[in-house]
Amino acid sequence: MKIVLTLLVRDESDIIGSNLAYHFSQGVDFVIAMDNGSRDGTDEILHEYARHHPMEVLYEPASDYSQHRWVTGMARRAHEHYAADWVINGDADEFFVWKSGTLRESFSTIPDAVRAFHASRVDFVPFDRPNRKPPPEEMIYRKTRSLNLKDRPLPPKAIHRGDPDVVVTHGNHGVRGPRFPNHLERGEIVVYHYPIRSYDQFETSVRNFGTSYAQNTELPASAGFHSRYWYELLQQGKLPREYRRHYFKARRLKRSLASNELCEDRTLADRLTGDAGSSG
Repeated sequence: MKIVLTLLVRDESDIIGSNLAYHFSQGVDFVIAMDNGSRDGTDEILHEYARHHPMEVLYEPASDYSQHRWVTGMARRAHEHYAADWVINGDADEFFVWKSGTLRESFSTIPDAVRAFHASRVDFVPFDRPNRKPPPEEMIYRKTRSLNLKDRPLPPKAIHRGDPDVVVTHGNHGVRGPRFPNHLERGEIVVYHYPIRSYDQFETSVRNFGTSYAQNTELPASAGFHSRYWYELLQQGKLPREYRRHYFKARRLKRSLASNELCEDRTLADRLTGDAGSSG
């Protein structure tokens, strides 16, 4: 069984190393990473990893965020060039977790008839932390109900078998093709999501996505609505206030844990640091 992870990244130097280290440790055999114009050293980190790990680094200079086409190309490449049995399409801030064991062990439990399935997502939140270690090692509090800006559950991510005709939909939320079902069941893998890690990272992400979506004439206005909304706030000088709305200072953190809005979950942090125990 061969597992290939695809990553589309841009300016993720604070977390991309943790992402690669984690997924290789979990049994991913190969990584196809596409850098979309990073300027913060992300591409250097990718190439350093490629020197010592089985991975390929691609470049996409276009700035219109045609993610569905780019990821579809990587997913097909995973099958055609690297004989992938399973393909995981992820972002730098997404870590695919099976609490009962490693990712490789999780795929060994999936029946042969299953061609693709959904992985639920959970958001981890920024708070007063030391900032001495990579974000996933320190960010140990997640929402018990992860909702988007419209108060709806976060859409899941699709994981699929290698296939020459696969089409990955925008956001990696679904797959299409003659060998894939119209409806995907939820699997046991969960995506640990770290979208907001510091103000500087948040502003860079909002600026990158906002300018890219503005140049894309193909996607509907509903695609990436949160990025478009945050970009408007950035242009209006209101993004710092929006960041504070998502940030948990000590008193708010304590209240949110007591009310069960948040819970402590060290699963990923422990796996990254090599600790045996986990919670959540």
